[in-house]
Amino acid sequence: MFGIRKLGSLLAAGLAAAFLSHGPAAAAPVPDAHDYVIKDFKFRSGETLPELKLHYYTLGQPKKDAAGKITNAVLILHGTGGSGRQFLSPQFADVLLVPGGLLDPAKYFIILPDGIGHGGSSKPSDGLKMAFPHYDYADMVEAHHELVTRALGVEIHAGDITDRETLKAPMTGVDGVFHVAAWYKVGVKEPHADQINVDGTRNVLKTMCALEIPRGVYTSTVAVFSDTHGVVPDETYRYEGPHLSEYDRTKWIAHYRVALPKIEQGLPVSIVMPGVVYGPGDTSGMHTALVDLLRGRLPMTPAKTAFCWAHVEDTARAHILAMELGRPGETYIIAGPRHTFEYAFDLAASLARVRAPVLHPGPHAMRAMAAMTSAVGHVVNLPPAFTPEAFRVLAGTTYFGSNEKAVRELGFSPRPLEEGMAQTLEHELRLLGRA
Repeated sequence: MFGIRKLGSLLAAGLAAAFLSHGPAAAAPVPDAHDYVIKDFKFRSGETLPELKLHYYTLGQPKKDAAGKITNAVLILHGTGGSGRQFLSPQFADVLLVPGGLLDPAKYFIILPDGIGHGGSSKPSDGLKMAFPHYDYADMVEAHHELVTRALGVEIHAGDITDRETLKAPMTGVDGVFHVAAWYKVGVKEPHADQINVDGTRNVLKTMCALEIPRGVYTSTVAVFSDTHGVVPDETYRYEGPHLSEYDRTKWIAHYRVALPKIEQGLPVSIVMPGVVYGPGDTSGMHTALVDLLRGRLPMTPAKTAFCWAHVEDTARAHILAMELGRPGETYIIAGPRHTFEYAFDLAASLARVRAPVLHPGPHAMRAMAAMTSAVGHVVNLPPAFTPEAFRVLAGTTYFGSNEKAVRELGFSPRPLEEGMAQTLEHELRLLGRA
């Protein structure tokens, strides 16, 4: 199986669009549908539900070792607003869930649950409506844990990338590893940023080496190039200089001082470098800004600042392509089309029929605000969007990278921003009750 017996959240959110064309594919097997009821489930809010129903699908059969432990389970979790059934669509199932596919049910026991409030699992619309207990992601995780361990008999190993010893059990026996986990914030102080992004990467790759895992994909970022000043570099470019954010700095170290040296020593890892990732399930500052726009609370977008925009499904698909088709030791930029921040949010405003931001400060104004807030920040705690780091990152910068190699060698094909933004807005407006 891939990853640490669970695909990362990035992949789980976007696998439905994976592998759009590999020629004729064998028909995917028909899944088995099940319901599991948890008695007297207690939510984090303190509320209790006498019976919490979890609906889920399975493909394949569990295989056990001599100790009776299941060794081939793969848990795939859907994103916000989805359901387990979304991964049974032809775009996903007819390529990955087929004989010889990445998740061949002849090899793996695949579990596709519906989260609380989604699909066939218990939800407010079943009858309780406003009386339904308040729930959040922690409740979903707890319910999934009970489903997988008690109902299905799967042993879950908790792994922490900052603690190498905890990685051995979950990574033992896997066919490949996606190292997607990282700390990603701009304008937020995180004392453990190096421990997570740098040491965490070192721990995963060292464990992969020790366990002789045959394939791996490490997720870097075009942010290691820093501000490219309008230039669109390829994978051979290497930036040497001060970084605009702690995220940029720590990912640069992980890329050039941890991952590449391990690859040079023979570790069979490919590196992928996404740009901005947007779409359903996003929890970054970009998502916060998009929701603020829809609520009429985004008065300003910076002028001349530009990024490469890739939809989460295309980014997830690129990870799988790198695992299946990528050459070990190679790096692939999987960034999307280039657009300014101003254009992206004006487009979103037009599609959603809300007011577009009216202020567009230029690079000089943004840098001046960075200097001003630097002084203020010593006296008061500033919101992340108003910190010197946030202003520096948006001061007419261009975080660019050429995806030509990924297009040529992997078949990477990111959708236009116009198409992806429309799909994203449909999802966000539905969550806001305005679809």
